[in-house]
Amino acid sequence: MIYREKGLFLQTLHPAATCAFTGGVVLLALVINHPLYLAALLVVCLAALAGLHALRSGAGLFLFCLPVVVLLLLINPLVAPHGTTVLWRGPFLPGLGSLTVSLEAVGFACGMALRLLAVLAAFLVYSAALNPDRVFNLFAGRAPRAAVIFLLALRVYPALLRDYARIREAQTARGVDFDAGSVVSRLASRMLVARGMLATSLERALEIAESMYARGFGSGPRTVYFTESWRPRDGLVLAGVLVAVTAGLLASLSGRAVYNYYPVLDPVFRWEALVPLGVLIPALLTPALLQWGWNRWLWLRSKI
Repeated sequence: MIYREKGLFLQTLHPAATCAFTGGVVLLALVINHPLYLAALLVVCLAALAGLHALRSGAGLFLFCLPVVVLLLLINPLVAPHGTTVLWRGPFLPGLGSLTVSLEAVGFACGMALRLLAVLAAFLVYSAALNPDRVFNLFAGRAPRAAVIFLLALRVYPALLRDYARIREAQTARGVDFDAGSVVSRLASRMLVARGMLATSLERALEIAESMYARGFGSGPRTVYFTESWRPRDGLVLAGVLVAVTAGLLASLSGRAVYNYYPVLDPVFRWEALVPLGVLIPALLTPALLQWGWNRWLWLRSKI
């Protein structure tokens, strides 16, 4: 997903607050294995994506991840047949033994699929809400050279894709057929594109170096054109993340958020597991709730 400036509330948050939200969701998704908690994390991220108007663009990445989820659901029950409740017993295969699909294995695969989707949704929120330039500006003051290197590296791949499409289109217009002939001829036609991309990349690197030299990069202390300001909205989001992470970690350490898939599935709806969840969900929904209030009340917009 490529960041697009839309002037939305979640895009006005401080980069540190957005990174804290993403990091908190990923941390909880990796630490907690309870399916209710993983489903809650996924719902929270989907609510944030809805506030960013990015559900449709993110759906393509979810579909791209769907084959991995299907593989988890198909392979895990076959290779990890441990479980008491047998759903299907297949033939005996040499080296693998008797193929057995248990309810516990299917449940474990579903839990891992929820974890994968929750982590993916968290990074989609990060991509849709935060401009990469703002992230690197956080580190530019302490490590300006490293920040510039990382920023330039991130921009290389999209530029190479554009160069490849442009050069290939130009070669096709000149009569080059990339799919005709022998393997050697097809490789030779692709080498034309590679040489063009190499020349373009070297020219772009020279232009960037001249631009940085003309702006005095490395000649003195770094100046800042735009500084990030910490506002009440950022504090509220960060407080919500800290409350959610604390509640989730305490629930995991106390065993309330621990879910046993083997040898028998634990009950999903347990009272001791629902109590921390009642704290975690509203805390992580703070950005979506602030977005909702931001769009409806000018008074709240002026205060945060």
